Order: sequence, then structure tokens, then C-alpha cells
Amino acid sequence: MSIIGNQIGNILFEHSSDIVVIFSQDDLILRKVNQRFEDILGYTRSEVINRSLNNLGIIPAKGPSVHIPLYSLLAKGDILKLELPLRTKTGHIIHVLFSAFNLRYGYEDCWLAIMNDISVNKFYEQELTRLDRLNLIGEMAATVGHEVRNPMTTVRGFLQMLQMRDPESENCLYYNLMIEELDRANAIITEFLGVASGKKTDLKPQCLARLITSLLPMIHSQAISRDMNLQTDIPDPLPPSLMLNESEIRQMILNLAYNGLEAMSAGGTLTIGLRQDNTEVVLLIRDEGSGIASEHLDKIGTPFYTTKEKGTGLGLSVCHTIAKQHGARIGVKTAPGCTTFSIHFPIPSLR
Repeated sequence: MSIIGNQIGNILFEHSSDIVVIFSQDDLILRKVNQRFEDILGYTRSEVINRSLNNLGIIPAKGPSVHIPLYSLLAKGDILKLELPLRTKTGHIIHVLFSAFNLRYGYEDCWLAIMNDISVNKFYEQELTRLDRLNLIGEMAATVGHEVRNPMTTVRGFLQMLQMRDPESENCLYYNLMIEELDRANAIITEFLGVASGKKTDLKPQCLARLITSLLPMIHSQAISRDMNLQTDIPDPLPPSLMLNESEIRQMILNLAYNGLEAMSAGGTLTIGLRQDNTEVVLLIRDEGSGIASEHLDKIGTPFYTTKEKGTGLGLSVCHTIAKQHGARIGVKTAPGCTTFSIHFPIPSLR
């Protein structure tokens, strides 16, 4: 008698806390799924029974192939255990620990697969990795910031003196270029220090809308120079004051705004807006760029991770650090032609 054919087997199958499925060995046709499959992946049984796992797209095309290792390993009598990404009906990627067992189901050779959702574990692993990297950056920044900045300041000062001594010289062009490159290097060091800083942020009551307004001329000039547009969507009356560090919030807004401009082609529009919900004020920065690829989305904010040719991979990491120090969280929604970063600030009296 089949292990699934009896009452105990059916109860264990249906009420398992893991995803459990039965599918054919030849073509991966799903024959049976449990309730956990529906709950986690979002499909109903009628949508998947007698359909191939490959055709459903549950196993991402870029993930490891299941069929070949399953077939080869089970042919040797082994049990396969591997980490596997699965795509839910909504397109969200989860991670499971996949184990499979040879099974005779009805008149067909099948596999009984048990999939333990380890997405939460993966998240914490990634967070620990990120924290380890932040600690490393802190150690590096403590040395780099002080040891490199001082001689850079000296060199910059002498270049300015040479520039002022002979302003009509043809060398002035080179002086300007060298000063700009020194300023760029200094900006990178500032980003290092911003990510690594462990100092407690000094927060004061601030009107976020007025802070945004004070930055609009700078952002607008950058937009004009790139043949782009800037628009705002700030409600009236203004949202309540928040506990903010003005310098850090300015840095975060400029980082996100300039990222948005860099993501767009000429003619695109950058929109900066505010929205008040019941318990929070939300800052929204939306661009009309090409969007963020799904394989990059989970890595946003990871130190040193960048898709830009000349990027440091620290800008968004700084933004995440600043948000965390304000008790805020950063969200991102993206699609071809539109990416929106949202920063959710808790209203002080409702914390």
C-alpha cells in the first residue's frame, strides 16, 4: 500500500508545516500538492495539478535545474537536499531547502518533494553578512578618514594658491581638474564615514517639507543640466514635524534624488513628494528610469554593491544607515519606466 494511500499518510501530507508535493519523474507534472503549497506559493490546486513545474515558472529559469540532479541522484538511491529558489504566483522569490524521495504514486513513478521555507533564515544570514561588512568598513574608515584627508587638504590648499597666483595661466584648467578630483575623493571618504559612523544621531523637531523645499534649487539645477524635469507633490496643510537630523536627512534626500536623475534619460521627470498616513510621514522620490532588475533588488543598500561604472556602492548604504538612525525604513517599488523610493518616518507622538 502507498504511504500516501492510507489515512495517516494523507493527514501528514495535508497538514505538514512544509510544502509537500508529488510530481512525475519523467516530465515534472504535479500530481498532488498540500495546503502549505497554496498558502506560500499562492496557487490554488486547480491551477497547478496536472501541469509541469517548468511551465508554471515556479522554478526560476536562472536557478539550479531540479530535473537532472534529482534524476541522477535518486537513480543511485540518494536523497537530494539542496537550497532552491522558488517563484510565487506574485513573482516574489522565496528560498527553500528541497528534499526528494522516490515514490510509486498510483501507476506512476513519482517524486515526493518536501520543501522547507528558509527565507527568514536567508534574510538573517544576509543581515549578519551586511553587519560584518559594516564593522569592517568602520575599522577601515577610522584609518582612511584621518590619515588620508589631512594630506589631501594640504594638497588642495596649495593647488588653490597656485590657481590664484596665476589665474590667466593655461595651467588653471589642470588646477581645476585636480581640485575636482580631490573633492570627489573626499566625498567618497565622507560616504565611508557615513556608513561606518556609530555615533548617536542628534535629532531635533524639523519640518520635512521645508527641508525638502530648501534643497529644490540644488536638485533643480542638476535636473536642468541633464535636460530633465523636477516636480513636487507636497500636501497642504503640511505634515507634522518629525525628529530629524537636518544634515543627515539632507544627505539622504540628495543621494536619492541624484540617483534618480542618473537613472533617467533626457526628458525624464523626477518627482519628490510627501504623504501622511495614520502613523507615519512618507517621503517619496520617483524617477522615470529603466527600473531595477530583480536580481539587484535584494542587494540594494549593501555596502560596495553597485551597478554604476563609477559608483562606490556606498550611497544607498548611507541612506539605509541614516534611515535606521531615525527609526525609519526604506522601501522600493520598481518597474520598467518607474522606480519609487519611499522613506517611512514614524510620527513622534505615535511611536
